[in-house]
Amino acid sequence: MEITEVRIVPSDDEGIAAYASITFDDCFVIHGLRLKISKKGDYFLFMPRRKLADGTYVDIVLPIDLSLLFRPLRH
Repeated sequence: MEITEVRIVPSDDEGIAAYASITFDDCFVIHGLRLKISKKGDYFLFMPRRKLADGTYVDIVLPIDLSLLFRPLRH
């Protein structure tokens, strides 16, 4: 599986550096990725999530192989 497109939109939201969408093999896209900044200045990529009726959140896209999260993003 190849990453064929990456779209990154800078954010003014507190603690969020950017929002992103990633396309794989020109046929599967994930929208709503969030790149967050910790108080220490570290960056973390969060998958899209949905708020449930009880107020909790659940991820709606989950990687099977965590190494996918740590692949360099390029365009």
